[in-house]
Amino acid sequence: MYGLDLKATLAMFCMILLGATSSLGAKAEESSVEPVAHPTPAPALVRQELGNWDNARHMPVGTEIRVTMTNDRNLRGTFQSATDDALIVATPTAQESLNRTMILRVSSKGRSRRLRNTLLGLGEGASAGLATGALIDTLCPRNGCLGGDNAGKEVFTPIGAAAGLAVGALWPTGGWHDVYRVR
Repeated sequence: MYGLDLKATLAMFCMILLGATSSLGAKAEESSVEPVAHPTPAPALVRQELGNWDNARHMPVGTEIRVTMTNDRNLRGTFQSATDDALIVATPTAQESLNRTMILRVSSKGRSRRLRNTLLGLGEGASAGLATGALIDTLCPRNGCLGGDNAGKEVFTPIGAAAGLAVGALWPTGGWHDVYRVR
């Protein structure tokens, strides 16, 4: 990689970012696969209708929920059960039965993905730091700008990894998702 010029380095960098799988000298073969039309979306991709009470009735017991009522009351607790007419919620102080006609919205708390986001941030930051260091190393004279042939990679890879780690750890996770909402 030491004999490459700036254009070749940038081209390789772009190919890595775009996920190119062919080698630099080989031409990619044309694909003979034709697109297939799908008349209906897969069941997992169909969005649940928020006005459907069955969404609230079939939540797993113990799910953390937030309920908005018609009397401007907000209640937060864990889902216990639901019938056609009521929702039973366990709060820190008591177990409450809420009449369905008084409920405007039921939201469930999403699962936290902080570890996944942190590891993704670490990997992406390290990759970006390595690419930046490689670009700087190719632009520097023979003995390197920072005191060595690979100093750019050695300096910017951990900086990028630390920045990516911090961004991944601080990225918001979970959140509230509406399960039921009055139309």
